[in-house]
Amino acid sequence: MINKIFDTLALAVADVNDGATIMIGGFGTAGMPSELIDALIEQGVRDLTIVNNNAGNGATGLAALLKAKRVRKIICSFPRQTDSHVFDALYCAGEIELELVPQGNLAERIRAAGTGIGGFFTPTGYGTKFAECKETREIDGRHYVLEAPLHADFALIKAYKGDHWGNLVYRKTARNFGPIMASAAKTAIVQVSKVVERNKEVDWEAIDEVIYGCANQAGEDNRNVARMSALLAGLPVGVPGTTVNRLCGSGMDAVGIAARAIKAGETGLMITGGVESMSRAPFVMGKATSAFSRQAEIHDTTIGWRFVNPLMKKQYGVDSMPETAENVADDYKISRADQDAFALRSQQKAARAQKDGTLVQEIVTVTIPQKKGDALVVERDEHPRETSLEALAKLKGVVRPDGSVTAGNASGVNDGAVAMLIADEDSAKRHGLTPRARILGVATAGVPPRVMGIGPGPASQKLLARLGFTIDQMDVIELNEAFASQGLATLRMLGVEDDDPRINPNGGAIALGHPLGASGARLVTTVSYQLERTGGRYALCTMCIGVGQGIAMIIERV
Repeated sequence: MINKIFDTLALAVADVNDGATIMIGGFGTAGMPSELIDALIEQGVRDLTIVNNNAGNGATGLAALLKAKRVRKIICSFPRQTDSHVFDALYCAGEIELELVPQGNLAERIRAAGTGIGGFFTPTGYGTKFAECKETREIDGRHYVLEAPLHADFALIKAYKGDHWGNLVYRKTARNFGPIMASAAKTAIVQVSKVVERNKEVDWEAIDEVIYGCANQAGEDNRNVARMSALLAGLPVGVPGTTVNRLCGSGMDAVGIAARAIKAGETGLMITGGVESMSRAPFVMGKATSAFSRQAEIHDTTIGWRFVNPLMKKQYGVDSMPETAENVADDYKISRADQDAFALRSQQKAARAQKDGTLVQEIVTVTIPQKKGDALVVERDEHPRETSLEALAKLKGVVRPDGSVTAGNASGVNDGAVAMLIADEDSAKRHGLTPRARILGVATAGVPPRVMGIGPGPASQKLLARLGFTIDQMDVIELNEAFASQGLATLRMLGVEDDDPRINPNGGAIALGHPLGASGARLVTTVSYQLERTGGRYALCTMCIGVGQGIAMIIERV
C-alpha cells in the first residue's frame, strides 16, 4: 500500500542511513528500481547491506550502487550476471563481504520474515554448500539446513502502476517478489512507473453519503457494509453510509437513490456502488421453533430462498432462480439453441475485451496477501472461459435433465465490488472532477416471481416512456445476463434482435459473472466507458431481480 506520495525520489530515500540493510526488488532488470538506487547514490549513504538475487546486473541498478562503493556487504544467490564484473573486482580486493545463499533459501528467508516465522529447515539447492556454522539435518537422504528469517530496514521495490488510494500493479516478471520484500522490511519504498490520478483533488470531508447495494449481507458484509467500507477505505469518520437491498438490483438501485438525492438538492457529492462476496456467503441456521426441539434447518446464503414464509410459498411459490429461468424459457418459447448461442456471444465478446485491454480501464487491481507463498494479484475477471456451441450443447440441464437452462448459459456465482462518485455540476467543478455521464432516470417494475427474469422488459418500457425515448435511440444496451433465457425474452419484448451489436458489447454476466449486489453498478460503470470509447450518446442499463422485479436506468454521455 502507498502510505505517502513523495514529490521527488530524493525525498523518498531521505530516511535511509549509513549501515542500513536494504532489500532491492526485482530478480531481473524489469523489476529493478534503478531510479531509487540512483537517488541513494546521490544521497551519499555508505556501508549498506544489500539483499538481492544478483550481485550486479549490467551497468545500472544494483551494479551502479556497487560501482559507487556504497555497499559493505551483499547477500545474494548469484555473485555476477551478464557482462558486469564490478562485483568480482570489489570482492577480490576485500572491499565487500559476501553471504552466498541458494536462490530458494533466499526467497524463503525473506518470506519467513514477512510472516513472522522464527526459523525453518529448508533443503540446500543449486549446488551451493550450506555453511558449517548452521544446524543441518538429513531427512530421507537429503540435507536440510536451519535458516533464519531475513529482515531489512528498507525495501526498494518497483511497481508498474499505482494510484493515490494505495493500489499497486506489478508486472508479472517482478510482481511476486516486490510485495514479499515489502513485508519483510520495516519500510517499503515503491518506485511507481505510472501514477494513476484518481480524484486527487476531492475533499473527502465533503462526501454527503456513501450508498452501497448488497443482497446477502450475511458474511463479512453484514452490519451495513457501506459504512464499514467507508471507514476501512480511510474516509473521514464523519462521512455516513447506508446499505440498500433490492437483491440483484441493489447496486443499480444505490446509484439511482444517489442520483435522486442529488437531483432533489439534498446532496451534492456521493460515493455509490455495490458489493457481493458470494464465495464467503455463510451457512445459517434458524432458531428452534419449539422448546427442546431437536430439529434445525441449515441454509446456504449464497443465492436463493432461505427461511421461507409459508404464505409466500402458498400464494406465489418459491421457485429457485434456475427454475424461474426454465419457466421463462417455457412461457416465452426460448429454445436451447438460442440460449447457447447467446451465451457463446457473451463469452466471445468478453474474451475480446480482455485481450484488447478494453476492460482494463474499469478494473482496479487487488493484491491479497496469502498465508503461504506469493500474494494473490487479481487484475482481471476470472470467470470468462473458452467454449463452443458444441461444448455448450453437451451440458445437462440444471433443473431437469431435459431442461434448457445449463451452467453454460447462466451467469456465474462470484465476488465483485464497484464504487463511483456521483456529483452535481457545482460539486464536480469544485473538486476537479471530469464528468463522464449524466443519469437521466431510473425505473422499477414488478412481475410474477415465477418468471422474475422478464422484469427488465416492463421496467425499461416504463422508463423509456417516461423520458420520451425509444429503444432505437439507445446506442448501448447493458442487460444483465442472469440467464440467457430471460435475457432473450426481455430483448424480444423490447423489439431488439438477439444478436444486436448494441447488447453487452464487452460481454455480460454469463461470461463475467453476477456478484448480486455489485452487478447493477457494474453495468452503469461499464456502459459509461463504452459510450466514451464509441462516442455514443444514450445507453440503457437493465436487469432482472429475484422475487419478481426489474430495474432500468438510462444515462447520457457528457
